[in-house]
Parts: sequence; structure tokens; C-alpha cells
Amino acid sequence: MTTVSIRAYTSVLLGAVCLSLLAQNARSQDYPPAFPREGARRVFDNMWITAWDDTWIPDKPTPMHRHVYDYFGWEFTDSKTDSVSPEGDTRSVSTSRGLAWFLSKGVTHVEIGRSSNPPRHAILVELKDAASPYYRNTTTFPTAFPSDGDRQVVDNQRVTMWERTWMPGQPASPRYFERNVVMIFANAGDLRLGAPVEQPHVTSFAEGAVLFLAGGGARAIEATNIAVRTLLVELK
Repeated sequence: MTTVSIRAYTSVLLGAVCLSLLAQNARSQDYPPAFPREGARRVFDNMWITAWDDTWIPDKPTPMHRHVYDYFGWEFTDSKTDSVSPEGDTRSVSTSRGLAWFLSKGVTHVEIGRSSNPPRHAILVELKDAASPYYRNTTTFPTAFPSDGDRQVVDNQRVTMWERTWMPGQPASPRYFERNVVMIFANAGDLRLGAPVEQPHVTSFAEGAVLFLAGGGARAIEATNIAVRTLLVELK
């Protein structure tokens, strides 16, 4: 092969590679974000998070989408879901009621809920790119975490996730929240919330409710009538 033909071949090859990379990049940019979508209802939004109450419509594929944020979830049903990659590979995922999980951004797939009675139902919380602040405890109050009965389920650079059940009659002294916290309710119930400078008040929460607790202060929380199971997520 002559020098001229080698150069021409190399040029064509490099051009083909560049076109392939550009095409792949264009395809990757075509994927919409995971939300909003059918079956998902936005229940909370601020500068750090967006929370969605999501029900997978049985056997109806979602659009191919990309999760552009780190996100975590709390499952409310036993269910099965098929996840289909852009390459067409299918993976079956089983989840159980009460399962808490965390996934990093970049997941790209179609989701197909395979459960119908009941369908898969979860609260999904997207973590925006803005870092959540840390509030150093300079008070005499103990920190909120860990507390008696807490079970840590995830700890990474973005979140620390705890499961806690609030028992009626359990004493509730103020504890200092060093971070902003997302609370998700596994069952309906009433909690009495108060702070050292505030009058305590009772609030009723439905199953699947999402409560944002701002960090930087102390608060007392107690169940008033029935045990209330929650997922508490410290944001970082």
C-alpha cells in the first residue's frame, strides 16, 4: 500500500470513528430525564431534592430515560420490574415492601412494572447537584443520629439513610439536626413535633408522605397513638 493510500485509509478510518462517536453522543443526548412521567406525581421540591410518588402502570413500558440525578427510593409493595437497557438487555428486579435503596445518576433504561395486584409503588427522591449544608452542633442537645432503635441502611457521599420506628409513649427530648433530613412514612400515623422555642403540635401523616426537616436546629418528635415507621435520610 502506498504512502498516499495509507494516509487516505487512515483519514477515512478516523472520520468513521469520529462520526460513530458523534452519533453515540447524539443518541445519548436524546434520552429524556426520568421525570416527569405517567404514574409519577411530584410531592415535594426545593433546591436540594425533588420527591416523586411513583406507581408503575402494569405491563406498560416507560419511555427510555436517563436518571440525571443520584436518587433513592422507599418501596411500598412487593413487586417485580423489568429494566431494559439501550442495548436491549433485560434485567428483572424484585423489590419488597420496606426496601430502601440508593442509585447513582446515569442509569438509562426502560422500566416495565410486572406486578398488578398491587402494582409497584414507591417514593423516589432525586438529589439535585447542590450540596446540602452541614450544621455543626454547638448546643448542649445530643445529635439526631444515631438514636436508640435506628438502623443504618445506606451511607455514602450523598446521603446517610436510617430506618426508625417512633413508638407511642416513648419519651421525646430535643435532638439537634446537623443536616437537612427527608422523612418518608411507611404507614399512616400522628407525630407530635416541637422545638425548644416552639409549642409542640400534632400532625397526621399518610402512608407515603414526605416531610422535609431543615437542619441547624433541635426538635423533639414523638408518636402519639400508634407506632410510625419511617425512613430518615440525611442529605450531604
